[in-house]
Amino acid sequence: MRFARRSRRRGGGSFDVQWVQLLSDGLERLSKRGIAAVLLELCLPDSEGIKTFDKLFTAAPDVPILILGGNANEALAKEAVGRGAQDYLLPGHLDSYSLPRALRNAIERKAVEDALYVEKERAPWSPSTRLVTPFSVLIFPAESPISISLQSP
Repeated sequence: MRFARRSRRRGGGSFDVQWVQLLSDGLERLSKRGIAAVLLELCLPDSEGIKTFDKLFTAAPDVPILILGGNANEALAKEAVGRGAQDYLLPGHLDSYSLPRALRNAIERKAVEDALYVEKERAPWSPSTRLVTPFSVLIFPAESPISISLQSP
């Protein structure tokens, strides 16, 4: 498990990375705050599979989690994304450009999600309020709203 913390020394564009091998150590480190994102392998010595993600997400729902999964674990990584992980990354496709970019995107996406949640909680609810599914898109042209439902992949 790797933790990313934005570096204050270099203008916030880079990350300080901390590495722990056990989920229990990672949970302890997360309790101290200051972590911007987590890179999580789902097979750790003290926890394995989707339960690894579930425990981490339950302990730190406010921290964006990126799953590191190989081709053999891709289905499991996708399941974690369905449960709340920001994304999954294939180690063979990471480099010095794509990993920091993925971290920045996950951190920014999580901040937007959190802000939208706060706004949603403040917004008044009425019977005309429509619940939107994850695969629904609302487009508002000048004249009237159009709803497009997309099928889950």
